[in-house]
Amino acid sequence: SAPAKGHAVAEYMRPTELGEQLQSMLMSYVDARFPAADAANLSAFERERFRHYAFARELRRVYVADESVMQELDAHASSNTGSPLAIVAEHGSGKSALLAHWCELYRQHHPEVALVEHYVGSTSSGSAVPNILRRVMLEVQAQLGDSTDDIPNDDDQLISVLPQWLSATLDRNDASRVVIVLDALNAIDARGNAHELRWLPSTFPSAVRVVVSTTPSSKTAEACQQHDWRTLELLPMPVAKRVSLLREYLSTSSKRLSGPQEQRIASANAAGNPRYLRVLLDHLTVSAQFDDLTSTIERSLRATTTADLYALVLARLENDFDGGGGGATATTTTTTATPSKIVENALGLILASRRGLSVQDELLPLLGMDDDEATWNDVANSLEGELLEFSGLVNFANADFRTAVQQRYAATDGKQRALHARLASFFAKRAAAGGGGGGGGGVGGGGGGGR
Repeated sequence: SAPAKGHAVAEYMRPTELGEQLQSMLMSYVDARFPAADAANLSAFERERFRHYAFARELRRVYVADESVMQELDAHASSNTGSPLAIVAEHGSGKSALLAHWCELYRQHHPEVALVEHYVGSTSSGSAVPNILRRVMLEVQAQLGDSTDDIPNDDDQLISVLPQWLSATLDRNDASRVVIVLDALNAIDARGNAHELRWLPSTFPSAVRVVVSTTPSSKTAEACQQHDWRTLELLPMPVAKRVSLLREYLSTSSKRLSGPQEQRIASANAAGNPRYLRVLLDHLTVSAQFDDLTSTIERSLRATTTADLYALVLARLENDFDGGGGGATATTTTTTATPSKIVENALGLILASRRGLSVQDELLPLLGMDDDEATWNDVANSLEGELLEFSGLVNFANADFRTAVQQRYAATDGKQRALHARLASFFAKRAAAGGGGGGGGGVGGGGGGGR
């Protein structure tokens, strides 16, 4: 039949040719819609701002709000106190998602207020105290339209002048209020005893409201108490909220569970942690068959922590990519021979690096897969949500996944030394060849993964 009027027609002889044409069309559209020159012209501040924006947007993708906590945050933002509010909760409890969701709503209802949100550990440079303070200052200036060149270049001066700088900037711009949100302080770079939070004043200027988050039993939580900041503890989700989150999350992939299956999952103690619930649902979506779903749920719920649940995920990926499971997840069509134990080797090496590894320049050569990026992409896609890539480096997205990888692939000193030695040898050879150093470092010392 004749093509519809006004529509382009492309002919192809085989399915692979169609795929190549579609990829070419898509890339042409992306290049036209988002020119590379635009990205190249972004300042370092603009690129960092975009990364935090993208991170927050992903956090907001599926979230069931706790209205009582949202009201507490609203009340703090409108209060007259200069003392920060500290949100304290365990890893994976939804602190970051809560703050990202609240920031979005607050910004909509109070467009006149300059609101700065900073997610520690979401970017490679976002964990060091000087970088945090400098970005906060730049963001305040950007939102107030202030181009005054008065941000200190000296890192120590950044800390000492912060309160006075905020007051002067707000007065100069007739700004009535600024809200600063610092998420995951427990993940900050600990150099200079940063976890003691001496770089933050105990009280801020009268027009500044500050919200921070951290984990209990951390040095930053102790510092919040020593500062005498008010704390708000996030409790495990009630069962009704677990069911709501479960349904909303599964609806994004057009899936659902039976009533008894929902109740079985929601009634598990560990399901009160949003990250545990998300990882469980992802695992079931990928691995469970309909006629075996109930028994798969029971087996999965034997994992009583998120790290234990990640161990099941890692075992499944090993089965998929290392030959045991027939490559159910690995969809690449490359003919390049893939090294064995790609999951163990790749994640172990990332664990052993300081701040993550560059996929093309470091990880693939370390794995002997220079010409097989497609297989790594399959692995990375299977771990969407557990890996972060920033500034060209891939690293772990949260502390639970890091713990699971360490327990499975680097549980002994010998395994840790072997991983470290492998990285050290790689970067020494590269340096000798004139390729420079890299991201290698001590096991478990990497950035990121603090949530």
